[in-house]
Amino acid sequence: GALIGSHPLACSTWSFASAPKLRDSVEKLRWAHVLVVMHGGDVSNSVYMRAGSVVVELVNDGFDEAPRGWLDQNRRLLQHSGIRHFRLLLPVDLSIATGSRINWAASWNANGTLRWPPLQRVLSTAILRMPAHRQPLWAAADCDLAGACTPR
Repeated sequence: GALIGSHPLACSTWSFASAPKLRDSVEKLRWAHVLVVMHGGDVSNSVYMRAGSVVVELVNDGFDEAPRGWLDQNRRLLQHSGIRHFRLLLPVDLSIATGSRINWAASWNANGTLRWPPLQRVLSTAILRMPAHRQPLWAAADCDLAGACTPR
């Protein structure tokens, strides 16, 4: 398995939509240290996580130019919860580009690609900065296509 620093990485997939009961999803989230989730309604499930946990919200490149109210709704949801929020941009199919920039409205439903090196950098930033008592050090950060993070 993969390591983040000296920490073994144990991953599992979970579909909130197909979970038999809400209780099952809540139990999974209560024990998760990190939730990696695509921007959208499923991010709101992170409110069930413990303080000090991390949410990595995946956002298609170009959608980061959307009106801040849309883009920051999940960060605002978590800002007083003690759950740390990282936003990672995903590269998308450039055939939807308009001019030199990707159109944010078109990038909303584009197929983004999650690559391991940028995700590994974001996870390293999040996990290695996670103290043993799980209190947040970085409340929120923006992470570029390469996974380099800047605190917000």
